[in-house]
Formats: sequence, structure tokens, C-alpha cells
Amino acid sequence: MWCLFVLFVSASGCAGPNGDVSDETATDRALAAEEEYIETRLEGAACVDGWGFEDYGGWGETATALNRSDGGVYVAVRHPFWYSTVELDADIGTEATYLVTADDARRVGGTEVSPC
Repeated sequence: MWCLFVLFVSASGCAGPNGDVSDETATDRALAAEEEYIETRLEGAACVDGWGFEDYGGWGETATALNRSDGGVYVAVRHPFWYSTVELDADIGTEATYLVTADDARRVGGTEVSPC
């Protein structure tokens, strides 16, 4: 019984023997990468007075594993955020696709964040 438990634990980790990423790990990493993408764009925007990840517009935060290819998992992500400038207050979100591998979460397309 102990051998089966050890086998189960090792099989449910982040990566399998051939480097595959589980759907759960891939979606978690894609959401984290999208947060970093949004944060980088808003922190670097001179016109932005404030911003955050709260969902005031009803976008919802979701991540769905789409398919496996290229040694990884393609993940569709929706992530809410808001920002304010002198001219406007925006409650919006992004939609993006990530390719998540054992070593990387790469944004392969999606909504551009450029508030200025």
C-alpha cells in the first residue's frame, strides 16, 4: 500500500517523467503570469494613478486548459483589473492564451494592456 501512495503522490506533482505539466499546475501558472503581465503594464504607465485586480466589472477570473502540444499545455485565461487616470476610471479585463511548459509560461496572444 505504501508503494501505491508514493506512486500517486509523484504522479500528481507539477511535472511527470517526460516534463508534462498537469492541467491544474498549468492553469495556476497561466493566471499568475497574466497577473504579472497586467502589473508590469500598469506599473510602467505614467498616466495611471491607481490600479488593482478587484473585479468591479463582472469579468471573472478563469483559466481553462485547452489542449496539449509542443511539450506543454495551452491555457485560455480571463483576468479582471481596474485602473484610473486623470481622464477615466476603467473596470476591464484581459483575455489571453498561454503555452505552459515545465520551465515556462509564455503568453502567445491576447488583449494588450496599454492605458496611456
